[in-house]
Amino acid sequence: MKKFLTITTLTLLVLLLFVPSYSQGMKIKTKNCEVIKSKVFADNNFEMLNLTDDQKDKIDDLQAQQHKSMIEYRYKLSLKHFELAELMRKSPDEKKALKLVEEINNIKLDIEKSRISNHFKIRAILNDEQKKIFDKNFGFGFGGFKSYNVKGRGEKIMLRENCPFNDDDED
Repeated sequence: MKKFLTITTLTLLVLLLFVPSYSQGMKIKTKNCEVIKSKVFADNNFEMLNLTDDQKDKIDDLQAQQHKSMIEYRYKLSLKHFELAELMRKSPDEKKALKLVEEINNIKLDIEKSRISNHFKIRAILNDEQKKIFDKNFGFGFGGFKSYNVKGRGEKIMLRENCPFNDDDED
């Protein structure tokens, strides 16, 4: 009994010591914090492309049009999801449900087509050097289409305290 109590106490002690270390988050150990800044904190501004004022205006117009169309698509998508939920709640009918699912998938397809079309419209505005940077940072990546806003999807990244772009720190 004494041996069991000792083993249980040691196991509990080890767990209490190591569990908080997992809850601290991931610390990135890198000397090149500017790369992290450009990847994580890029706020849809295409700074790395060194755009002319004319290019910025054209891209802003394209993004405004894209944003408006995405609002319309998402509204249609929400309505179809609502219709499907209502149909399944009130009077489930397989043919009507399958038709609504097909309409939902067509809207999703239109959204993806619109995103790709907008990507190539923006790319057409750029010069050759800018296209290389654009393709590297805003292109099609692993797992699908990369967002113009490159922040992680649910990933939390804790940066080193002594990164040069932190306002509080001076190196």
